[in-house]
Amino acid sequence: MSYLKIENVSKYYGDDLVLENVSMSIKKGSFVSILGPSGCGKTTLLKIISGIEKVYKGKIYLKNNEITNMPIYKRNVALVFQNYALFPHLSVKENILYGLKNKKNTKEEKENLLEEIISIVKLKDFVNRKVNELSGGQRQRVALGRALIIKPDLLLLDESLNALDRELRIKMQSELKEIQKKTNITTIFITHDQEEALKLSDEIMVMRDGAIVQRGTPKDIYEQPKDLFVAKFIGEINVLGGMVKSVKEDFCEIDMGGQRLFINPHKNLKVGQAHTFAVRPEKINIWNKEKVYNEGVIEDITYKGNMEMCSVILQNATKVKLMMQNMDDSDKIKKGDKIKFAITDSMFFGKEK
Repeated sequence: MSYLKIENVSKYYGDDLVLENVSMSIKKGSFVSILGPSGCGKTTLLKIISGIEKVYKGKIYLKNNEITNMPIYKRNVALVFQNYALFPHLSVKENILYGLKNKKNTKEEKENLLEEIISIVKLKDFVNRKVNELSGGQRQRVALGRALIIKPDLLLLDESLNALDRELRIKMQSELKEIQKKTNITTIFITHDQEEALKLSDEIMVMRDGAIVQRGTPKDIYEQPKDLFVAKFIGEINVLGGMVKSVKEDFCEIDMGGQRLFINPHKNLKVGQAHTFAVRPEKINIWNKEKVYNEGVIEDITYKGNMEMCSVILQNATKVKLMMQNMDDSDKIKKGDKIKFAITDSMFFGKEK
């Protein structure tokens, strides 16, 4: 049963169509990321769910109750923006309790709720400190605390980790997931960071031009993208085009303008068809033990800590990137070396245009 259900929601800003017949359903307690490029409608969708923006057409249901035209204060939905919108002159305690400003809790109830939330967001030692005296991660937790203290039915996060530096952002990703699981609060997280979405989500929805183009588990989205847009948007990928020359049990041969390329077998490919193929760098095996292999020359090697990204140039000047685990053996490969490699997994997306 859907906890949150959106049916054919559309939204215009003037004559500009921002959302077009968006439909989705979310289970209770799940962490869902909405991923897409800037301007695709992610934030507008979040504002419509929260009640900040009104729909042009369509319906929204929360816990089987229609909330399409319900005022913001009646929805019991919490929204955390990127800039947190905290009061710098107030203490941590005062900022968090501000979430209860319009609630009719007794003083004792507020204190009990505060104690519970302070424990969840790990701010017990900072409760009386002013917000402007806190680090970025601590301010993030204050914003979450203010949202959680109202016991919302739905938590909406609009790129709320963007303001943090990389190290702190990675730490806060883990803390955010821990808080979400501890509270079992249904969460929708807006981001344009693919790695972040893959790490945090139970489900990912990819948006483009005001529509949801694919939804699924992080593994489904990454391993089985619906189209080339999703494949290119989620992670690093090589895009190659060519004509199918032969389809064997162990491999397929592709002609890329005179350059032969051997890929993993695809039963659905037919000889003579032109396709666009996509290959993840980690799906190219440089330590080739296959009977059929490709050849190329190492053009460049980029050090990435535990991994190295190799740029390989083929005979027809096509460039392919492959990912290699950074081990002692990787030192044996250097720029200018001629290598053999096997493509162990690839995707194809219909006729090449």
